Amino acid sequence: MAAGQRTWRVRTSFRELVLRLNPPSQRPVGAAGGRSSFDGPLAHLMFAVQGGDPDVAACVRDAHLAYLGYQGERSAPAHHARPPYWRELNHLERDLRRALSSGVMTLEEVVRPTAVVAQEEVEAAPPPARRAKPVAEPAPYDVKVIDDTGEAIAGIEINLTIDGTPETINTTRAGTAHSEGTTRADALLKILDVSDR
Repeated sequence: MAAGQRTWRVRTSFRELVLRLNPPSQRPVGAAGGRSSFDGPLAHLMFAVQGGDPDVAACVRDAHLAYLGYQGERSAPAHHARPPYWRELNHLERDLRRALSSGVMTLEEVVRPTAVVAQEEVEAAPPPARRAKPVAEPAPYDVKVIDDTGEAIAGIEINLTIDGTPETINTTRAGTAHSEGTTRADALLKILDVSDR
């Protein structure tokens, strides 16, 4: 900090501002032309003051009184002694703007470093596997062919239609025939030829 220069750090919820009172030898060159450089920070500062933040108000009050004293206004109004003085002081923003425009004061925003947190890329989970259609369990169909005396008839050709599919099968020595389907529906049985039996 240069000799004769006074500095106030104003911390609000979102920003940190630095307000300086500059002696004539330390005033920025061409300060009056750089109005736009302090418009944003000044608007933020006034918003914080009007919001009633006591720490902000104390800094701004101290800086404003220092500016008034520097301008030769030795006696501040009586209401400056009360904490909410900035609410009654209609000329606070006007005085600060005049001081900033002339270079008597400077107001800058402190750029806070932002930490970049490296995030590990998480590979997306594979889509769920398609559900396989349940395999139908085979439904057995067993047929026994007997004659009128109850004896088994072996070697006879029968036509057994299951699930719409016909199948020709010869009966065993025990007179039985076996096939399988899947729907457990009724089967259709035809004895093809029994004339020679």
